[in-house]
Amino acid sequence: MIRLLLLALLFLNLQAKDHAPTIVVQIDDPQEAQNTPFFKAAQHLYDSLVDSHNSALQVALKAKCDPSKMDRSFMTPQVVTRHYKTWISLAIQMIDHVPFMQRLKSLPLYPQIRGFEALHAFAMVRAKISGEVNCEDALENGAPPSKPLEAQKLLKDLQYNLEFFYSLLINISKQGLPLESFLNHLIWFGSSFDYQSTLIDNLNFASKDYDTNFKAVENMVAKGSSPTILHLKTLRAGLDNFLFNNGDYDIAYEEKRAYYKQLQTTLGVSLYDMQLLKNYYAYRFDIWLKGVRTLSPSQPPAPLDRVGFYACLKDSTTDTLACQALLKNPDMDFYNYFRRVRLITFGDEPCLYLTPQNTLQNFPSKDPLCKTLQANPPQMGVVVPSNVAKAFQEAQDALIHMINKTPHDLKPFKDRLQAILQATPLASLQDPKWQHVLDYERLHLLALLSGSLNFTDFDTDTYYSGSVSAPMLAYNYLHLLDFFYTPLIKAVQLGLDPSMYLQNLKQSAPHNTYPCTKNKFCARPKNTPKSLWLEDFRSAKSGTFLVNRYKFNFSFEDLIYVKWSAPAWDEKRGYLFYGDLAKWWTPKEAPLWDLHYKNRIEAFFTNKDLYIDTLLHPEKVSADRLRANPTACLQPQYLNKEAKATCLQIFQQHTYNPKPLQNYLKSLRLISIDNAPCVYLNSKDKLQAFKSDNALCLALQKMEF
Repeated sequence: MIRLLLLALLFLNLQAKDHAPTIVVQIDDPQEAQNTPFFKAAQHLYDSLVDSHNSALQVALKAKCDPSKMDRSFMTPQVVTRHYKTWISLAIQMIDHVPFMQRLKSLPLYPQIRGFEALHAFAMVRAKISGEVNCEDALENGAPPSKPLEAQKLLKDLQYNLEFFYSLLINISKQGLPLESFLNHLIWFGSSFDYQSTLIDNLNFASKDYDTNFKAVENMVAKGSSPTILHLKTLRAGLDNFLFNNGDYDIAYEEKRAYYKQLQTTLGVSLYDMQLLKNYYAYRFDIWLKGVRTLSPSQPPAPLDRVGFYACLKDSTTDTLACQALLKNPDMDFYNYFRRVRLITFGDEPCLYLTPQNTLQNFPSKDPLCKTLQANPPQMGVVVPSNVAKAFQEAQDALIHMINKTPHDLKPFKDRLQAILQATPLASLQDPKWQHVLDYERLHLLALLSGSLNFTDFDTDTYYSGSVSAPMLAYNYLHLLDFFYTPLIKAVQLGLDPSMYLQNLKQSAPHNTYPCTKNKFCARPKNTPKSLWLEDFRSAKSGTFLVNRYKFNFSFEDLIYVKWSAPAWDEKRGYLFYGDLAKWWTPKEAPLWDLHYKNRIEAFFTNKDLYIDTLLHPEKVSADRLRANPTACLQPQYLNKEAKATCLQIFQQHTYNPKPLQNYLKSLRLISIDNAPCVYLNSKDKLQAFKSDNALCLALQKMEF
């Protein structure tokens, strides 16, 4: 008796160097195979979709494409509603009989994953049928034929993709990392259909022409059979037409919306859950793709410095020594990647996790690169107190709930903003004269939290934390407060009147030379290594966006998104406040505090070129240059040891150009050194010195301006 043997044999392809599974589905009898649950469900789903599509098309053709007699989508929402439960039931039968799904049952998010993958399987079958067909073309030339089902290949592709994408989730769950927290904090933008651009950036090409190289990549992938190319093809078989949203294939908007509308009741998966899992897919595919250095063993790999740390994450057995050197001294791109993803992995194994408190958690590993990274951990900055991390998470959740859910109550979100302010150093400002500062910063929190959200790919009225995670916001905001307020708070503690300070800023406004009005002056310089200057750059850059009130601004590479709207939509009333909320919350003292922000930004960027040379070309930071630009000495934290010594010498010997210092003081009024107040120019243009034990500050206080 001939029996069907359906075996998923997972083993490592040693030639591939991708540690990717090779899936073999062995069928003894193709005829008997059609009676197995997966193939039977797939065939019934395919047949039903073809019949429904053809029936809808015939209705459109019979109406001769008259818009008044037909829905613009052939597969109308009514058709979808009528068949959706049957179709999804068949898709669930398919996915339940993909062998790897059994390994996922232990995951706490299994119900969401199962529903997501059922829609994924459904989308792969739906993609066999023509998508958005033009009615007039169909009337004249007939509809294009459907692609064959190829059920065995479909099973193989699903099994392969599940193994590739979910092995990491299994492993991090075993290590005790909460999957929901990981997925919720993962920030990734990417898609599978633009894989050519990444490969063009990575690989060696003789031509400099993009179009020529684009065609070369497509030709290599189409005709090649190397392990890397086969891996890419199989992954893309599962990612193409992914949940109806792809550059090469699409279906009518009305049909897509009809599927998503049925999603929650039929599958029990929210659009929010779907978006998190879709982003996770993009992240896993992209970091593998970004690490590809060659498509064929016969071609030399691209240099490691071109591909960067992604090559080390993808393959820790090639160029181990070079990768170890790279990971011991990672660049800023690595740090930004780590803040977005919050997890460093090598293959399918977790290595290092960035907690919401901005601390590092190690996972057991035998990987040599992981051991190197754990022995030389990246310097991620100050610890975020648990109450601050919690307050930001609750505020972001409250904003999402307010926007997504009726009755769009604003009060819980306002309460959560107040909780953030009370958890930060601003809570120490108890005097009523500081109330407008808290109102001013509440406005900034609205802009930063709104900027952290994005609408889902499935519904533009459903929002999630798609741009910046709550832990990233908490860390950045604490750094921003320290950058803009710590010197002032310390000065007030030493006797400075904040009201007089604001009035003096208004008096000095004509002298303000706010540098970011110049084109690209405040742009992030390329190739700048990880440093305190670059950390403060993010805060200063955020400040430039915040004082440019009511305008949307973002910097992808600096992880900054500022948006002033809260798009809470009501079916009957339209947008409830949208951009008006920011205007309602703007205190009348905001223009004065804008001057304070601008002064801190000016102080930071005035000597930008000199500080960058300190990092990249220290030999260019000469004593003569410091004498000509003595204001650079006022932020010694950005200088090296030699430059600091030179600054102290020229201040003590008065061998500097006094004019820049005079203009600087008239503009800024308050000069701080190492985040501590040093001198202040009062309303009578008299110099006021603060108590200090800093040698540079003491030398500055003895100067004559």
